[in-house]
Amino acid sequence: MTGARRTRRATAALVALFTLGALGFSAPALGQNTGDRAAAEALFDDAKKLIADKRFVDACPKLEESMRLDPGIGIMLHLASCYEKTNRSASAWALFREAEQRAMREGDKRADVAKKRADALEPTLHKLTIVVPTASDVSGLEVKRDGSLVGRGQWGTAVPVDPGEHAIGATATGKVAWSSAVKTPAEKGETSVTVPPLADTPPPVPSAQSSAPTSVTPAPSASTSTVASNASIAPGASASMSNVSASPAPPPASDATTGRGTRIAGLALIGVGVVGVGIGSYFGIHTKSKLDESNANGCQPDNHCNAVGAGLRGDAESAGTASTVAFSLGLLAIAGGAVVYFTAPKPDASARARATIVPAIGAGGGGVLVRGAF
Repeated sequence: MTGARRTRRATAALVALFTLGALGFSAPALGQNTGDRAAAEALFDDAKKLIADKRFVDACPKLEESMRLDPGIGIMLHLASCYEKTNRSASAWALFREAEQRAMREGDKRADVAKKRADALEPTLHKLTIVVPTASDVSGLEVKRDGSLVGRGQWGTAVPVDPGEHAIGATATGKVAWSSAVKTPAEKGETSVTVPPLADTPPPVPSAQSSAPTSVTPAPSASTSTVASNASIAPGASASMSNVSASPAPPPASDATTGRGTRIAGLALIGVGVVGVGIGSYFGIHTKSKLDESNANGCQPDNHCNAVGAGLRGDAESAGTASTVAFSLGLLAIAGGAVVYFTAPKPDASARARATIVPAIGAGGGGVLVRGAF
């Protein structure tokens, strides 16, 4: 039993180690560096075509998804401009400010462009103030604007909002929810909405069914069942039937005696290791491809590279690190799975099929019963 427990603990530790390692390198390598960037570029190209046709309403969602997949200062500026064209002035202003701050942190010259666009929009913004009086501020109160939570710090503060209709709501435990629609114009100005005191939730009304008495039919007693059963059985067969029903089935063999579950875990771990080795091979090929591409696009024999070559060389280094980690963890999982499989306990002889013959004597004769585990 001790050996089986140690084997299971070793299996769990190896699986956890490989899982953590795989999550550590595969998510950024497979997501942001390849598929996401390609999808973001395709979406950006589609959005530019729509903007050229002045279809700004259709272009904005594509720019939003492109920025989510591969955020950058350029896509932020394009999306903010799209918001401005679709009468979403507050959203455009906030995104221009965000692009300005990011460009300043990165030393990007586009910080001046973002600042000028944001400064031009700011005088035109309409602001909305949500007022929560003391009488309305009950325990657990939550205020939302257009489905998003409005933190306590925003209460009583004029916040820029896009022109149009906005849904304001408030909820609290034990209170009736309140909601209201507020329409803000496109011109500069301020609009205020006050959250009223919430009414108490009425107590539940008892139903007619719950107040009606419930009748319970008593279950038949053991003696009644026994009499009815014996009345339909011949006298000579009653003893044998009683003996058969009194013999419980043996419990199934545990994994400690068969080792089947441990061997399955070992095979599963070997399979995970093979996947890891495959991933390592893929990134090894990817490393060689990126390295060759960097040498052909701006990297000299003395390893001096221009911006394009340096970027490709960085991708090659990232892929090489991922390949090394995947190979190491894959080989470790394969070795661990082999140890788990070949050290699993052998089936115990006591767990195999066995039978026992027992004599049975009744009032009308005799016979035998066969009992055992199969």
